[in-house]
Amino acid sequence: MKEKKQNSFKFLFSILIESFSISLAVIGSIIAGAIVGWLIDEKVFKGKYFPWITTVFIIFGAMGGIKNLIWYSKKRMKEIEKK
Repeated sequence: MKEKKQNSFKFLFSILIESFSISLAVIGSIIAGAIVGWLIDEKVFKGKYFPWITTVFIIFGAMGGIKNLIWYSKKRMKEIEKK
């Protein structure tokens, strides 16, 4: 009985860690896009086009985050199919 609880805890913990890593990948992509867009706006264009370039790079970051989410999902599905 105790072994069954340990196995279920390990499974729950692995799902929690995997969900956390996926969320970090998605949020990290969006934040990276925002930072790069802001830096380009401020350093290259001196704030001339402020919200536009930042917005475009946030969208690029979101697209990258969605790509990461799909990649992780496909990887997980392949692992489930192997078992």
